[in-house]
Amino acid sequence: MAELKPRSPSKGPLTQDYRPAELARAYAVGGAAALSVLTHEAGFGGTPEHLAAARAEVDIPVLRKDFVVDEYQITEARAFGADALLLIVAALPAARLAELVVATRELGMEPLVEVRDEGEVDIALAAGATAIGVNHRDLRDFRIDRTLSARLRERIGADRTGTGPVMVGESGVRGADDARALERAGVNAVLVGELLMRAEHPGAVIKELIG
Repeated sequence: MAELKPRSPSKGPLTQDYRPAELARAYAVGGAAALSVLTHEAGFGGTPEHLAAARAEVDIPVLRKDFVVDEYQITEARAFGADALLLIVAALPAARLAELVVATRELGMEPLVEVRDEGEVDIALAAGATAIGVNHRDLRDFRIDRTLSARLRERIGADRTGTGPVMVGESGVRGADDARALERAGVNAVLVGELLMRAEHPGAVIKELIG
């Protein structure tokens, strides 16, 4: 999953010339299976219009990445062309998370439910999550722990064969070696942002990651 974002809270600006449509095409040509588009303006400089611009250029699935807390944002995501959206366990009460999982699917999208520890995995599964993202970055201090996916793989309850929830490793992928390590840990997909945003030829980096 190739991510589009002009900046991040931990790293600051990632590009001086953010063109989501061109970037989306480059990612798709490089072989990305899906796109993740930041639409949160305060922290990442994103807007829903960036999602629409990317959606218009590619046929692969597009995920809205934001701090989604209500049904309006879900409806908005669909209106701008999203196929999926991010729901963060740490940002929502358990009952509310379950409601938003249902609301997302009612509009024909699938939620990627983000977790950070065993307790959050249990909440995600109870809410009916079938795609679980493990965020290796601790949002409190921005530290990266790439061992987290391996630790949570058994708790999520499936392996790379695809039985059970799909598991996505998020944040901290610095290259093909990290991608291979996560594959060995049982991760089904990796979400890569900063590495691609800083690359002169992001499509070539995607090909390397896939290889």
